[in-house]
This record gives sequence, structure tokens and C-alpha cells, in this order.
Amino acid sequence: MDVADQYLDSVEQTIDEEYPNDLCVRENKLKNIFQDSLVKVGCSTARQHYQRLLKEHVTGLRNFANPNRSIEKLENSLTEVEELIQRFTLDAETTKSAFKPIHECIEDILRCFSLACSTVNGRVKDAFEKIEQSGHGRMEYGKEFEQAVIGFLDNLFFHEMIRKRPPKWANRMIDLDAYYETLEGFDAVARTGFNFKRLVVECKNKVPSTNDLMQCFKYTLYFQDTAASKVPLALLVSRFAPGKNSPIWELLKRIFHRRIENESRLILIVDIEDLRAMRDTKLKGGDVALTIKQKITALG
Repeated sequence: MDVADQYLDSVEQTIDEEYPNDLCVRENKLKNIFQDSLVKVGCSTARQHYQRLLKEHVTGLRNFANPNRSIEKLENSLTEVEELIQRFTLDAETTKSAFKPIHECIEDILRCFSLACSTVNGRVKDAFEKIEQSGHGRMEYGKEFEQAVIGFLDNLFFHEMIRKRPPKWANRMIDLDAYYETLEGFDAVARTGFNFKRLVVECKNKVPSTNDLMQCFKYTLYFQDTAASKVPLALLVSRFAPGKNSPIWELLKRIFHRRIENESRLILIVDIEDLRAMRDTKLKGGDVALTIKQKITALG
């Protein structure tokens, strides 16, 4: 392993293992500073104000779903904190003195968050380049494409979904390319319009056929048969999208609108151009789940 590879491994270990701990330390520090500052200006309910104004927004920085929005929410809360202190002090200089350590602590938290976002974005960018550079046109290139796509999704939904081995019952019956479970705080309904907690991925280094679509449909049926798992979101990730007149689109809609035991199937065909849009959204600090939501809306 050369120096560059060692550095990248070190960076990945830092973001994977150290960032949540670093954020927790900073959050505890902020809580103490906030309470001390408000007590000094005569507030007897500092803890309740912290819970109301800051805790949720700092906790929201644990993932990188929509960093621009997360930063905006925290900064707006900071303005409310300053106004709260002003109501107790009625003096600009006293307010400034009490508010300054809170402001500095939050600025430190945001610096830590921005650095983590930058690291994740770099990994997303590199992973997408591997997808673009992967070979196509031959069957043996399929695994290369699959691994590149999975690496991309790992980083795209970093700290939002976690890739796991499929459940034992599923592993015996089906051969999933990738299986993910959403982490606490991932609001699938709000983010995508579809209530899922599990994501299954099938990669095809070509234009997908109706047989490929039915393969994903079969996966959703297997998951339905277990009481422990609701129907997952299934992504059929292909190198190229089918033509507009391909019968696969009508079949996709029929699967989505047909209810089986009060549950809809949701299979989305995602091609490289969709992945590119998600990459661009991620690098701009937006919510990559918007692409999924748009594709679901198109099925309506």
C-alpha cells in the first residue's frame, strides 16, 4: 500500500469512526456552555431552552442528508438564542458577552460538520468516476460495474443507510447485489414519498429487460413473506435506461399500482444519468433522495 492509499484509508477511518464521537463531544460542550450562559443572565429554564432551540438541530448533523438545510436550521436557531438572551439582559453588551461562547461553540461544530461533508463528497465523486470508467459491452465487466455502483451508494447515503448481509432466509433464496437498512432518523416518507426501511439493489451493466425487472419483483415477494420485514424499495441500477417506448415502463407502473396484501411494490430503474444527478445534488449540499422522489412521482 502506497502513501496515498494509506492517507485515504486514514481519512475514511476518521469519518466513519471518529466523526460521530467528535460531534457528541462538541454537543455536550455546547449544552454546558449554553446552560452556563443562560444561568448567568438569570434564566432558570436553560435546559428546556436548549432542548427546544438547539438539541434537535445539532443531532441532525449526524448524517449528511441535506447539509445546506441542516446548517440553515442551526444558524436560524442561533438567532433565536441571541434574541432569547437579549430578553433577559435588555443590554447589548451583556447579551454579546453571554452569547459569544455559544456562537463560538456552534461555529466549531459547523467547521467539524463541513469538513466531514467535504470528505464524504470527495468519496462520492471518486466513486462515480469509477462507475463511468467501468467497462461495458462484455459480460465479464458486470462485476466491475456492480462494485462501482455499490461503492457509490455506500457513500451517497453515508450515515443514512447501512449495507448489511441480507437476512439468512433471504440469502438462502435470492442473490442480492446489495442490501441496505435505513438508520434511525431517516424519514423515508418525507424524503421519498414511500415508506421503506430496507433497500435492495440489482445492478445490470446494460439496458435492463423485463426479465431483469421481474427479478427485482421476485425479491419484493420474498421479503413480503416474512413478518419481520416490510416491502423494500428495490433499485434496478442499469448503465443505460430503456427507450421511451419500451414495454418495461408500463410494466413498472403496473407493478407499482397493483396492491398485494395492502402493500405496493416499488421498483425504480436508475441509470448512470440518474446517479450523476444524485452526485451533483450531493456535491451542492442538497438532498439526493429528491431524485428517488421524482421518479416515484413519475409513476403516479
